Amino acid sequence: MGCCGQKRQALRTSPAVSSPAGSWVNLEYRARGGLRVRGATGRAYVFSDAQPIQPVHPRDARVLLRSPAFRMV
Repeated sequence: MGCCGQKRQALRTSPAVSSPAGSWVNLEYRARGGLRVRGATGRAYVFSDAQPIQPVHPRDARVLLRSPAFRMV
């Protein structure tokens, strides 16, 4: 598993993040059960066992990727 610095670098160089505003990135919630989380933009995201992958705004992704429960896919 990479360190958080590598995750941030990957997010910065990701085509989805560096393309025009409004592009979203796909994050996978890797823990069991469901989770509802509100991102830095104020948007709410719902992750579940049935839908562990959700499109997330790049600003929110930067915050969520600080947790080992998430990874970019």
